[in-house]
Amino acid sequence: MGEHTTTSPTSDGGERLRGAARWAAVAVVLAGLGLGVNHVVEAALERQLASGLRTVRDADVLALHGWLETQKTLAATMAAAPEFVELIAEQVRLARADADPTALCESRPLGGLRRSIGAVAESLGVVEFVITDPAGRNIGALYDEAVGRRTLAERSGIFQRVLAGTPAVSAPFVDEGQGSAGGLRKGLSMIAAAPVVHRGETIAVLSLRLDPARFFRLLEVARLGETGDTYAFDAQGRLLSPLRNADELTRLGLLADGRDAPLTLELRDPGHRLRPGKPRPVLRKGLPLTRGVAAAIETRSPGEDVHGYRNLRGALVVGAWTWLEDCGFGVITEQDAWEAYRPVNLLRAATWTLFGLLALGSLGGVGLWRRLARMRRRMGKVEGRVRRLGQYVLERKIGEGGMGEVYLAAHAMLRRPTAIKLLRPGRGVDDRALARFEREVQITARLTHPNTVAVYDYGRTADGTFYYAMEYLEGIPLDAFVERQGPLPSERVIYILRQVCASLDEAHSLGLIHRDIKPANVMLCRRGNAYDVVKVLDFGLVKQLAAPADAIKLSDPDAITGTPLSMSPEAIEAPERVGPRSDLYAVGALGYTLLTGCPVFEGKTPLQVFVQHVESTPVPPSERLGADGMPVDPELERLILRCLEKDPERRPESAWALEVALRACPAAPRWDACAARQWWEEHLPRLRQEHPELDQPCEACEAQALAVDLAGRAPAVETSP
Repeated sequence: MGEHTTTSPTSDGGERLRGAARWAAVAVVLAGLGLGVNHVVEAALERQLASGLRTVRDADVLALHGWLETQKTLAATMAAAPEFVELIAEQVRLARADADPTALCESRPLGGLRRSIGAVAESLGVVEFVITDPAGRNIGALYDEAVGRRTLAERSGIFQRVLAGTPAVSAPFVDEGQGSAGGLRKGLSMIAAAPVVHRGETIAVLSLRLDPARFFRLLEVARLGETGDTYAFDAQGRLLSPLRNADELTRLGLLADGRDAPLTLELRDPGHRLRPGKPRPVLRKGLPLTRGVAAAIETRSPGEDVHGYRNLRGALVVGAWTWLEDCGFGVITEQDAWEAYRPVNLLRAATWTLFGLLALGSLGGVGLWRRLARMRRRMGKVEGRVRRLGQYVLERKIGEGGMGEVYLAAHAMLRRPTAIKLLRPGRGVDDRALARFEREVQITARLTHPNTVAVYDYGRTADGTFYYAMEYLEGIPLDAFVERQGPLPSERVIYILRQVCASLDEAHSLGLIHRDIKPANVMLCRRGNAYDVVKVLDFGLVKQLAAPADAIKLSDPDAITGTPLSMSPEAIEAPERVGPRSDLYAVGALGYTLLTGCPVFEGKTPLQVFVQHVESTPVPPSERLGADGMPVDPELERLILRCLEKDPERRPESAWALEVALRACPAAPRWDACAARQWWEEHLPRLRQEHPELDQPCEACEAQALAVDLAGRAPAVETSP
């Protein structure tokens, strides 16, 4: 009888059960890992969101504080000026003698005040000045109709504080009878006020009426994304500044006109999302204030909410707020939650998609690795095919950016050291970027001045790789040179700046503006037996004043471009107004750095530097160096400070005019080619130790080629020093 075996159903079922259990365990582990990773990353993103909200809030508050302190100082300075105090004292004596408003308006001291203060009022952003006696009666003003009226300071709520001896700036308030201010239909005003003290007695209050438009613009300096907004509010929860979405408020029926929002709109939570055409709450007075506004008013301290709350439109937002006790109002930064949490939602979807792909990818891992190996071999073959580009032989790679590589190369016949930059399509480089880059290389190639870096050649390979070749420079960027050598003497600074001006003069004559003159973009070179030869690099941010129509499509000439440490005020506030004199501002900043070893203005963030370029007066180089520092040619210092004028019209007329003025400085003859050669021969051994690039062309080539690397530059503002 033959043997036979049987398979137990229980055994098969147990095996299948164990297999299912193993798969279930793997699934549970993957799910748990996914949830854990998702939770950790979401928590990190929430912290990052809170940090971003605080940063924007603090940046706006910092800008506000700076502006408010400036206005307060202006009022205090004018109120303490001896010539103003004497005239105000005479006006007070006339008022105490019961002079009527007509006599006060026609008085000699008021005429003197109108001539003195009125002459500078507009340039200082002052709309009107008013002099008020301690009883609250206006006894003098820039305009007759203000005399005898209720005081501006009293209407703004700061009169008693100022009368007690503390200068103050008010929040925006409605000034009936003053007409339009700040581009708004209602007569909105702000005032800066200070006490006038004569012989130890407070005899009056000087009030300067300000246009709040500047206050509003400061709150618009930094905004998050497409829906972010920063605005101010008072202790009653009333809006003090315009909103980004004012037109939407009109469509929702909250306002008759979005421009009327300040001081007419209360920031209350409607309880649900408002929609155009849908009924809105009839009695908004009975609604609670929005969470951010209420928290700032109640706690009088900073805070944030990244979990979401409703704003006055009923939309879910995240926000960070603070209360400015000395100013009497709060500031809040908000962003719609859907936009703020878009990265989190994308991450959540990506996380689970990734784990799903990982589960499936375990079945095809071997095939994937084989495919990657084949791709690497093909890429190696392509790399081998581009070892020669036209007449240039690539020797070795010396750098790599986001869109291409930099090679040390030599001309096949001349054996001249050359820097070659390659931009390959498909690595973040689209056709528009290639076309724009090609246009900028063509523009730079038109420049032939010996102080401008020369472009030898450019073209495309058969596989679409774009390349260009530029000269090799044996030298040191001025930022590295100043870092090692410290401040330079006036005569050497003049020698360097004259060459920079000569390079810019040619560019400006062709209608080109550099827009990024800075120490890192100017090299101090040795050319044959010539020393201290300047080469201006990086025309990658060049703006063409009369660009052809197709060039306008390829780039955005009105974007904020350049380096914050040397950017002109007009490049920050109105990039479309950038012209040749913007480059002269940067030349002034360069000369300032060479003389002092420090930038004109410094800050922890680009925003802080921007605000100083727009509003602050530079400290003269001689004052910055101090009594123990190197002496500064007074004429050179005057020229540098003239270049750093806020108004472009007050700067030198052209690069050529600046070069002529530099040549006429008393210190200019003390540094020439002989002095430069003597200095280099004395210091060259040490410089070669500190700067190996003087003996290694590849690093100098890399510095030049990477200077025009589009991949290493942000779209609007470069934040590197």
